[in-house]
Amino acid sequence: MGLNVTEREFSFYRQRVLFWIDKFSLKQWQVDFRRIDIDESGARANCTFSAEGMWATFGFAIELGPISEWPKWPNNKADIDADAYHEVMELLLAELTTIMNSRYNISEGCVDGAKHRVVATLENIVRPLFKEAILCRDGLLCRRCDM
Repeated sequence: MGLNVTEREFSFYRQRVLFWIDKFSLKQWQVDFRRIDIDESGARANCTFSAEGMWATFGFAIELGPISEWPKWPNNKADIDADAYHEVMELLLAELTTIMNSRYNISEGCVDGAKHRVVATLENIVRPLFKEAILCRDGLLCRRCDM
């Protein structure tokens, strides 16, 4: 039996994706949201996109699988915010990865690996610069509350 992700958590994910889209000036993208099943990689969030059509769909898990696999979920809003940030960083690199995949003789796996290394760097260096990254339970910007 899996752990269901609540509508409140999904709504918070949507809110944080839109927050990061605004911070990185990616408003030219048409954005949609959907609930997803966890894929074989175990990712609880994803971003699919068309760089040509300038649309993106952000997915967030319906269910997280066996509770034993997710001992800290739901931990706090920081985990959901980190998922949202990661997916928006993938959108930031969408045009570049599309060009690399379509114009050069480089495998999709190689491009995806390089993209995720850049995203990890952005997560470790850029995201901490935003003091207002976490919302507290009162809806105010702060870093002291988990929920």
